[in-house]
Amino acid sequence: LPAFDRLRETVWLRETTVLKEFGIRGDAPSQVPVYFSLVTMTSSFRSVDSKREEFRKYLEKAGILDVLTKVLVGLYEEPEKPANPLEFVQRHLHGGEPDSSDVETLRQEVTELRAKNAALEEENASLKAKVEQLEGQQGPGDQT
Repeated sequence: LPAFDRLRETVWLRETTVLKEFGIRGDAPSQVPVYFSLVTMTSSFRSVDSKREEFRKYLEKAGILDVLTKVLVGLYEEPEKPANPLEFVQRHLHGGEPDSSDVETLRQEVTELRAKNAALEEENASLKAKVEQLEGQQGPGDQT
């Protein structure tokens, strides 16, 4: 852990400097605070590393890393780089452009459902009118 060694050296140098400023002489300053702070920092680094590794395994198990890798490789291999790489990634993440036959089928289905909805609204209005007419014929006191 070269970073850890550099950190330990930096902390030791800072503690030595502080002790010298207070007039304390000696080659090895008190190691207890330094050791405690380094152990605390090391455990937090391990905690972050273990969380990062756990998340990486989760992404790998779910297949997300493979999908992202394929999309990024596709972007890398694109002969003409797109002006908007984010749009490229978004478009390729969901499987590319939809088929024109799928789009046409969905449009036809929407048209049919709108017509059916309009017919049902007419039927509903007609039935409401009949209910009001029947309620008007019974009179206010009749409830059979």
